[in-house]
Amino acid sequence: MRRLLAAGLVICMVLAFQSGWAFGYGDNSVERSNTFATGGSISAAIKNDGSLWVWGTNLYVQLGGVEENVSIESPVQNPNEYISISLGENHGAGIKANGELWMWGSNTDGQIGNGRTKATYEGGEAAQKIMDNAAAASLSYGSSFAITKDNVLYAWGSQAFGKLGNGAEQGKATSPVKVMENVKSVSAGRMHTLILTLDNKLYACGSNMSGELGIKTDRNENTTPIFIMDGVAFISAGMAHSAIIKTDGTLWTSGQGSEGQLGDGRDKSSNYSFEKVMDNVKSVATGFDYTMVVKNDATLWSFGQNGFGQLARGQRSYEICPPTQVMEGVAAVSAYNRHTLILKTNGELFGCGSNFYGEVGQGNSYDAHAPVKVLDNVKIPPEPAKPSTPDEPGESAKPEEPPSGLKATPTASTVLVNGEPVAFDAYNINDNNYFKLRDLAYILNDTEKCFEVEWDGEKEAISLTSGQAYTKVGGEMEGKSSDVKTPLPSNAKVYLNGDEVALTAYNIDGNNYFKLRDIGAAFDFGVDWDDAAKTIVIDTSKPYSD
Repeated sequence: MRRLLAAGLVICMVLAFQSGWAFGYGDNSVERSNTFATGGSISAAIKNDGSLWVWGTNLYVQLGGVEENVSIESPVQNPNEYISISLGENHGAGIKANGELWMWGSNTDGQIGNGRTKATYEGGEAAQKIMDNAAAASLSYGSSFAITKDNVLYAWGSQAFGKLGNGAEQGKATSPVKVMENVKSVSAGRMHTLILTLDNKLYACGSNMSGELGIKTDRNENTTPIFIMDGVAFISAGMAHSAIIKTDGTLWTSGQGSEGQLGDGRDKSSNYSFEKVMDNVKSVATGFDYTMVVKNDATLWSFGQNGFGQLARGQRSYEICPPTQVMEGVAAVSAYNRHTLILKTNGELFGCGSNFYGEVGQGNSYDAHAPVKVLDNVKIPPEPAKPSTPDEPGESAKPEEPPSGLKATPTASTVLVNGEPVAFDAYNINDNNYFKLRDLAYILNDTEKCFEVEWDGEKEAISLTSGQAYTKVGGEMEGKSSDVKTPLPSNAKVYLNGDEVALTAYNIDGNNYFKLRDIGAAFDFGVDWDDAAKTIVIDTSKPYSD
């Protein structure tokens, strides 16, 4: 059912802005591809077949490609295809398989990044291409962030409170501005931004009025990223609070806590330090004044404000809600204003919470106090790389004891990929060369032999998909060593296009290295040895042969 946005509804939305109820921010950590997202009264999801589905308010054509000025209360297919989707308050962004970043919707603060402040629909365009080479994006209220494939962070839009990190605390940046290098993840809050680097260092910028940056600062507006701490694996910035997961799997929160959104018993309006909440955490999403947590055992936990049923507890409540398990079998979660999307491990997508504009997707405009099923076959986001072990398959695949005397020597030979030299972190074991799967997938991503590498939580196995673009997670092509190591035979399970395959692998310092010839045979690309040049040759234009 589609509901026209009549003048009365527009007035209601304006009043919501004035009261603060509709202010938005981005909860999406962009270390990995976002296959579903929540925004300001809008939602989107990518199915396994690559199709994009959208629902919620479309006043500013923020659903991108769905041009009707209506409120869409059930998912409809968007004609565009993206491998990653991000939503802000009234604008959206999609990344195509070739790295193109496209944006659409409201542009009053320059958040589209097209050099002006006219919305895309005012120019007759459903979406506009903004940049190439994009790996991920995160959007918030009037601002946008993107990380390129070479780990450079760009920002544009509203510069209020210094949240772009570009040195300005007011005004607008209508085109992308470089902020930092060596970035693997960013999360945009309402007035502040969290930034995670490749070496797991946390930086932050923007407002610190409630302690959302996690430390005390000399001023409330911090216009450039400041270092907060080491050892961080995952980040999420909310309205005025922050949540991080450390490399040991512990969840920590800081900032505004008056609604219980910190989950640690602090209910003060300002908390200027990160405090531990719970252990064994996989991911976290922060909404307006609530927090959703997915643990390693696939259980979903929630805490904070529940006035619209956004905590997925089956009923609404205006009391402070402490951390409580609410669902099982959950792969990922997204939160924004006061509605939540929950993706289960079987690909079913559920929604709950505020639904005035149909943002839950249940076919009406009534709030959903309990999770309701919205879509099937939604693509599971690729697992983020573990901080120090980007190719580790998970706790269930522990290495065996090493055979006596077995050694792994760093590969000294030149490696040519389609004629170009590439410096891999690779080892020679018993006269065979072993490479990381993610390194090979990253280098072959622009070839006809590209493949995706993901973690299948249900099977507890590495999942490989041939012919699918690789999603960068950070840590690729890093850590080359010159030391001889002791390899441990790996019992990691591997599935290729849904079928289990046997690939010879060893675990070295917590990373799995796979036999190059096995990978070449699996994906049918040429692997050869040029004895005269002492060179390993990888040729994706040729079939594999022994």
